[in-house]
Amino acid sequence: MIYKRTISLLVILITILSIFSTSYAIVSNQGPGEYEYRSIFGEKVSIYGKGLYSHDSVSMAAQAIAQDYVTLFLGVPLLLLSFYMYRKGFLKGSLLLTGTLGYFLYTYASYSFLSMYNSMFLTYVALMSASFFALSS
Repeated sequence: MIYKRTISLLVILITILSIFSTSYAIVSNQGPGEYEYRSIFGEKVSIYGKGLYSHDSVSMAAQAIAQDYVTLFLGVPLLLLSFYMYRKGFLKGSLLLTGTLGYFLYTYASYSFLSMYNSMFLTYVALMSASFFALSS
């Protein structure tokens, strides 16, 4: 309870940045589309070629876009609900907020380390860091 103000600021930051990054990823679709790439091992890899995930494989891009939908339509509302319950002093709210922040930490750590480097990289690192510090507070 001593860090309520810090957690409040971090949750607001996480909410704003995640809405921005997921919305951008969902609506961006510029680019030529799917194309083949031959790896250094001679294997053919299908590259997605559109939007934010234009340099990722088709499989990675499909997973990332689906994760963006889940984060936008389930993760953010759950974060706000758990934060509201936490601010009211409910133990269930504290536990739910801990789990939700863990979800955001896992999601954006995965985006920071596993996804191809893209224009949202610094946003992913900021979200991962904010989630980590909110979780450790």
